[in-house]
Amino acid sequence: GNMAYSTLHYWKIVPYNANGDATGCTAISFTTQADPTVTTFPYTQNFDGVTAPALPNGWSVVNGATSNSVQWANTSTASARSAPNAMFISYDALNAMDDWFFSPPLQLTGGTSYQVTFYYRAGSTSYSERLEVQWGTAASVAGMTGSLFNNPGFTNTSYAQGVSSTFTPASSGIYYIGWHGYSIADELSIYVDDISIAALNSPPSCASGFSPANLATGVDVTANLTWASGGGAPTGYKIFFGTDNPPT
Repeated sequence: GNMAYSTLHYWKIVPYNANGDATGCTAISFTTQADPTVTTFPYTQNFDGVTAPALPNGWSVVNGATSNSVQWANTSTASARSAPNAMFISYDALNAMDDWFFSPPLQLTGGTSYQVTFYYRAGSTSYSERLEVQWGTAASVAGMTGSLFNNPGFTNTSYAQGVSSTFTPASSGIYYIGWHGYSIADELSIYVDDISIAALNSPPSCASGFSPANLATGVDVTANLTWASGGGAPTGYKIFFGTDNPPT
């Protein structure tokens, strides 16, 4: 039967013959995958938790209507924004790019607004690329029915942040986000990395960095905070300070 999600299991094989069972056989363990329909926001994906070219659990790629020789792949590359991996697609010399990659199934709440952020770049300043993001109820070309982002001509070779328009499902259910490369034939490549999907009517994300890391006693300093992407927009902040960890 089907095994439960996120559950540790053990198994071993014990050979036997007329004289009895083998002894000392090693047990092997594995953990079943997390339920892909249970989504905690902000949902993030940097494609680094697997060995390329494997895709993270639930992610998929589809070739569109145009027949070409390329498709999106999770690639171990020096061109990733967060090492080592990024989603990458090359070019076909004769045919236009028409290729998608899709998020896992996302459990979204009706009436809640969501926003997608990600980072993208081209392979060369000499070749113009095209990328759009859509959402819908199936991880397929036909299932993508709502436009969220579109850049019909970019040549930046440093990562730029893409920020989608907000979208609000009318009813709760399973939805997908799709990234569509549709560059003309014989251009070069597109990279996408560090995706975040945030529920906007949720608390903000925590601070992700603080500098300087060590403060000198008796010296006035200016501290710089950096913030994780995702979550609702902060309207203020609280400071907790002390010798306990965590401070209260």
